[in-house]
Amino acid sequence: MNDFKTSFFCLAFILILTACGGGGGGGTNSAPTPTPTPAAAAETPEIGVVYDARLANVSYSSEYFSGTTNEEGEFEYKTGEEIVFSLGNYHFDPVDGGDFVSILNLLQAANINQPVINLVRLLLSIDVTRSNNVISLPDLSNVDLKSIDFSQEDKLFESSVIVQTLLKKFGNQTN
Repeated sequence: MNDFKTSFFCLAFILILTACGGGGGGGTNSAPTPTPTPAAAAETPEIGVVYDARLANVSYSSEYFSGTTNEEGEFEYKTGEEIVFSLGNYHFDPVDGGDFVSILNLLQAANINQPVINLVRLLLSIDVTRSNNVISLPDLSNVDLKSIDFSQEDKLFESSVIVQTLLKKFGNQTN
């Protein structure tokens, strides 16, 4: 129960930072590692960041670029295009490319709700770095996540087969 309280307070703190805009500049010179589509060869990409804390190793694809976010949560996009972010074979609804894409954007949420809380808890639980600034995800390419239901009530979500499988394979039970 104490671990749950600690996780809840960490989640609340991160979500407050997210609501405040979260960006403080100071990125690195490392660029995301995209696989440009043929049409992207002549395009100069914009750089955006996926964040709750910065989210590293999240797959993304768009008309012009695809790849995974780098260790700073950065991805490449072209102004005006939609991007689909993915965790394994779970694909979030398309979002508009921009300087910052938040958890709220990924879940098409106007405010913090049950799906947002469940996603953040899951991301923190499988974070491989335990850094305060970056949530670095493991390789989820071989994990079947397409039927994960972020809208479930806390206890149902955390006891679901998909979540339990992730926790057994990648879990950071101290979060």
